[in-house]
Amino acid sequence: MKQYALISFALLLASCITQQQVYNAKKLESGEGILLAQFTCGDLVNSASIYKTGTGWSKHTGIWNRDAVLRCSNNYNILKLPEGDYYISHFVGMALEREENALKFSIVRNKINYIGHINLNVRSQGVKQSPGHKTYNYNYNPTVSNQRNLAQTYLENELPELASKYDFSVSIAHK
Repeated sequence: MKQYALISFALLLASCITQQQVYNAKKLESGEGILLAQFTCGDLVNSASIYKTGTGWSKHTGIWNRDAVLRCSNNYNILKLPEGDYYISHFVGMALEREENALKFSIVRNKINYIGHINLNVRSQGVKQSPGHKTYNYNYNPTVSNQRNLAQTYLENELPELASKYDFSVSIAHK
């Protein structure tokens, strides 16, 4: 019985992860593009969610309609997404950013869409203690830099099939 519960829980967790890592050029479907970004956050956040513009939290279901996950690391995130406009929000380990204040970017189909080297620069602003409850306050000041040459070199060295098959496009994330 415990084994079934563990398997069910593992499947549930796996279904919550929508990140689409692209390891070779053969996996890109019609109407999809490739997102390329380096994403760092600080010690307080381990990932953030990507949402299609105009979506996100559903007031009808209470569910976040996430399209993909950006992992905080010093490595590149390489994801496939349908063509369209997106924003970055819902920082795991912290709160969410409303769409109008979030970093935004576009994906063009059949292209590698470099959106920048993004650093959330998350900082703790202390803890507010009330009876039976702690409120953690955070501050973040995202910076985005265009390090296209580094990103292209990485792609050419690590995924040459992908780099040679698709054009490289720069669409730096912005507020």
